[in-house]
Amino acid sequence: MGFRDQSALMKIGSQAIVKYLNLAETIVTPAADIFETEENFVVKLDMPGVVKEAIQVLAESHRLLIQASINLQEKEHDVLLYGEIGKKVYRREFNLGSGVDHTSIQAEFFDGVLTLLIPKNESLKTRFIHIS
Repeated sequence: MGFRDQSALMKIGSQAIVKYLNLAETIVTPAADIFETEENFVVKLDMPGVVKEAIQVLAESHRLLIQASINLQEKEHDVLLYGEIGKKVYRREFNLGSGVDHTSIQAEFFDGVLTLLIPKNESLKTRFIHIS
């Protein structure tokens, strides 16, 4: 079925075909990449459609929780004729080992990607030993 055929399903003459799905909240696990540098662990999470203000990052001694919600149906001036996207909640949880400093995590959000810098404790950092 081509693009024109799909358009024809939405409008026939002056009558619009309206299909509205009763959408529940969908929990989505964002894809993640984790890197290690000498000083930090770097976690990148893919969360398209999210705005920075909707993101929550919670760090406890042994747990890191990331949540964000997106509701593409919130615009008051739009009339939804057909809906499959609905409301999504991104949620991802990681266990933190004792070798990280959970009190100094830094976060940056750009182009739908959340980047977290998780500093290593001194016990995990590489130490160069001077030989005398």
